Amino acid sequence: SNFLIKRRITPNQVTLFRLILALIAPVLLGWNYLAVLLLVIINLLLDGVDGSMARISGKSSVKGKVLDLLIDNTGIVLLIFGLIFWHLTDGFWAAVYLVNYLIAIFLNLQVFDFKIDGAIMFKTRHLIFAALVILIVFQLNWFDYVCLFTGIYLFVQNLFLAHKLIKNL
Repeated sequence: SNFLIKRRITPNQVTLFRLILALIAPVLLGWNYLAVLLLVIINLLLDGVDGSMARISGKSSVKGKVLDLLIDNTGIVLLIFGLIFWHLTDGFWAAVYLVNYLIAIFLNLQVFDFKIDGAIMFKTRHLIFAALVILIVFQLNWFDYVCLFTGIYLFVQNLFLAHKLIKNL
């Protein structure tokens, strides 16, 4: 973080660089798995760097947190679409996960009044990234099973969040 700060790179620039990586990775899925793996790993490593830079430099803001959240979620959605497009996974289970993931984001923001700090954002995307690594490195397609498991998990979480939201109305 300090290395980047000394070079006058802002936290938001790091976040936007992550968006570029997120846009490139699904396109490369059809040609070079190792390049995708490298982009995903760099993206995950930089995920914590932008927030750390913001705190160190005193530039932490709600706008930056929202931007970071949008980039995180855009990355996972684009990767799943890429896997479906290149026929590397069964679109049904990926869609089950994706729909529940997006509903979870919406319900979390509703329940916690759009306060990013208070929202319980699920880290299921890390399981998806791990399944992607297994798919690329070991050629084992566990992705469908991970999508099924995390989709069910998110569905149950969504039921509890919807109940909490209705109860608070």
